[in-house]
Amino acid sequence: MDVNFEGARLRSIFLAFIVVTAAGVATASATQPSPPESYYGTVTINGDPAPDGVVVTAIVDGEVKDKLEVTGGSYGGPGAFDQKLAVNATEDDTVQFRVAGLDTGQTDSVDPGEVTELNLTLTDTQSPTAAVGTDTTVSVGESVQFDATDSTDNGAFLRYAWDFDNDGSTDATGETTNHTFEQAGTMEVVLTVTDAAGNSDQASRTVTVEQSDTGGGGNNDGAGGGSDTTTSGDNTTETTAATTTSVPTTTQPKTGSSTTTQTTRQTSTTSTVKGTETTTVASGGETTGGPTTTPQGSIASPTGTEPTSTSVPGFGAGIAVVAVLAGGVLAMRDR
Repeated sequence: MDVNFEGARLRSIFLAFIVVTAAGVATASATQPSPPESYYGTVTINGDPAPDGVVVTAIVDGEVKDKLEVTGGSYGGPGAFDQKLAVNATEDDTVQFRVAGLDTGQTDSVDPGEVTELNLTLTDTQSPTAAVGTDTTVSVGESVQFDATDSTDNGAFLRYAWDFDNDGSTDATGETTNHTFEQAGTMEVVLTVTDAAGNSDQASRTVTVEQSDTGGGGNNDGAGGGSDTTTSGDNTTETTAATTTSVPTTTQPKTGSSTTTQTTRQTSTTSTVKGTETTTVASGGETTGGPTTTPQGSIASPTGTEPTSTSVPGFGAGIAVVAVLAGGVLAMRDR
């Protein structure tokens, strides 16, 4: 009796184990995801290969399942290690394909685990609208930012080309860029935007480049206001004067000879007189000199300065007195 009871109990346990195991296998089979269907192929827009960077999108029931960029006119490839557009969806779900954000009108029914070659074509004749911003004024050497983010298109792909000197050549690319103008003038900056289908539009912006105001200042040695001045002889008279400190040295001239005066100038004096031409270069500590012819018995001296002379004051008067006395003595001797 005990043997029969023990056998029945073992049979019950074994039967329960089988039931539990079968239920687990069924549950695992029901929850295991299906492998995706993979797509690859060529992409043409208006009959031409799509440019690199255009995006192909797979959509199921409004949900994006995968994206892949075009390279060399194709998305993905047939090789085992080539990229492919993977669509994880239920069998027989409908997949829609878009190129550059535009619906191609092509669809496919999902077959999980399959690898499908699907060549996509798109027709687009609508041109984009370029926007480059408003006119502006800048200084020479100032960096200017250019922004084309307000440009629009019916698709999701635009290329940007900037021409800063309006010579017809591309100087920069990208949705935003910076440029520095090195010369003053009025520049017309032209932006060209092109979509994936090759449709394009242009917009321009005028940039007025002004010469920067550098201002002026004194000399490096601290002296202020000095400048180089050149005037030509015409019917006008202009005088520009600056403070001059002079230390002359004068030697006693012989009769009918000339004397030389040297003057040390801290700043310059420039004057222009009608019918003459004068050029003066301002400098600190400049020593100038030149010959000056003086009458007999006179001493050359700059205005407002006291000369240093080797002459003996009253020497001419002494000679005259001696001559008078000598004449008197000779007259008395003749008597």
